[in-house]
Amino acid sequence: MSAYLTVTQLKHYKSEEILIGLYSKEDPADTFIIDEDGVDEIIENQSGYIDEYLTGVYTVPATVPETIKKICLGLTLDALYNRGEGLAASTEDTRDIKLAKEMLDDIKNGDLLVVGSDSIGITQTHDTASFDQNTLKTGSGNV
Repeated sequence: MSAYLTVTQLKHYKSEEILIGLYSKEDPADTFIIDEDGVDEIIENQSGYIDEYLTGVYTVPATVPETIKKICLGLTLDALYNRGEGLAASTEDTRDIKLAKEMLDDIKNGDLLVVGSDSIGITQTHDTASFDQNTLKTGSGNV
């Protein structure tokens, strides 16, 4: 399964220091580094959650819309903070987490139109489950 966000993209949103505080491992030099495999697993899980939440309701653009990336970011931050590593979410992160959840509901309810870089919007469908990461990345399916 591929994800809507990468660890590299996540690093553009959050500092390495914060990410180390949320999910780290000790490297051979006895310093702490981001556990990229662990973070990647969380991103994959949150991408899967997005798929499960919206599958069967929408046909989506062939490119991953920025809105879907932001939703994945918010859900990933929520999962990272909920791991219990001791860091509390900042006010900004709390807002982003709440916004991601609201946007996901708004998309499902038809209150938010998501447009990809190809200017094609998500359209509601009643006969096919075509919202998945592979459809978004490869353009296969009903777009």
